[in-house]
Amino acid sequence: MKRWMLSIVVTLMALAPVAAEASRDKSSLTGTILASAQSTSPVDYTSSDNAWNLLRAARRYATNGQLTQAAEALVQAEQRTRLLSNSATLEQLLGKIAAEYAKLGQYDRAIAITTSMGYTTLPPQACCVPLRTEAEIAIAEAYVKAGQINQAQQFAERIQSTASRYQVFVPIVVALAEQGRFADAIALSKRINDATQVSRARYGIAKGYISADRVLEGVEFIKSVVDPTERVSLLTLLSQWASRSGQYDRAYRIANQIQDAGTKGQVLTEVAIAYANAGQRGRASTILSQAYEIARKQPPPQAVAQWVGNFAQIGAFDRALEIAARLKDYES
Repeated sequence: MKRWMLSIVVTLMALAPVAAEASRDKSSLTGTILASAQSTSPVDYTSSDNAWNLLRAARRYATNGQLTQAAEALVQAEQRTRLLSNSATLEQLLGKIAAEYAKLGQYDRAIAITTSMGYTTLPPQACCVPLRTEAEIAIAEAYVKAGQINQAQQFAERIQSTASRYQVFVPIVVALAEQGRFADAIALSKRINDATQVSRARYGIAKGYISADRVLEGVEFIKSVVDPTERVSLLTLLSQWASRSGQYDRAYRIANQIQDAGTKGQVLTEVAIAYANAGQRGRASTILSQAYEIARKQPPPQAVAQWVGNFAQIGAFDRALEIAARLKDYES
């Protein structure tokens, strides 16, 4: 018998008891999942393959409410992960395992895993956020999802890396705002000394004010934002929300507080269209005329034909024709 045929026969004989055992356990979800996670083939899985399979098994167990089995699969996944020599794969798996432990409510184990990781390893084919930071964010989010916001903040306070701590603060700020705890959310956001992260936190606070229908308070909060670009972005968000929720007068007042002329013109146009859709064409025409006058003063010269279309869209055809009469050449 040729050597390759002998190899196949031996392999099939070795797998026969496994196949029989799997058949007997077919009715058991637990048996099926673990068999899938730990099975071998003629070419043995590496520790990495086994770890990923066990991690997926843990997620399936958790989805099916089998939390004990999920935890057992994570223990085995971690054991296999610790055998890896490639630091990037090792920390990628450890971060995922820590996140799954946190989702199961096993926060101490999740935190213990992250403390064994460094802050220098980045995800494969990704930028900027270390794997440990990703895991720490996942732990904080698990606390928040479980309604344990104070515990999430206590965890964040103990994070060694300042940059990581700032990023973990963000979902906590958002959760505080969603609960209407705006004073706490704002106080925590002021402790974030990173422009990108504090901007994300303030965006979450603004959305919290919107969700709570406390838009005027949201406007007052935005006035305290020093960066003019961020202030414009947040005011635009509030105005658009007010328009979409039928609060057209409020949307108009907020739009008028936008300092950037170009953005102000765009937002006023949106408000005008909202008024028109609500049947208030006269009011819509007045506001769109204001937006048009703002646009005319902005460099470079605006495409006038676009404004003909805007006025036609709200049903102000006389005004559209009046502007169209001024057009020449291509625009005409």
